[in-house]
Amino acid sequence: MSSAAAVNETRKQSERIRFDAEAGKTYYLKWTSGMFASGITVTPVDVKTGAKELGKLHPSKNTDPKEVAKNEGKEGTK
Repeated sequence: MSSAAAVNETRKQSERIRFDAEAGKTYYLKWTSGMFASGITVTPVDVKTGAKELGKLHPSKNTDPKEVAKNEGKEGTK
């Protein structure tokens, strides 16, 4: 299957994972894909591993010009 065909095939899928969730419980899911978003899979990860991997992530800076301008004004008052 070509890359383009694989992309078209994955776009047809509207559901990646289904599970019964309990209120108040945290669930960790790992998302992986091949080139051009082909072969997308979502798998559950245990709490310890999920929390550890999530802790390695760093939020990106906001690049929305309106939000950046708002925040710059607030920084001057500190």
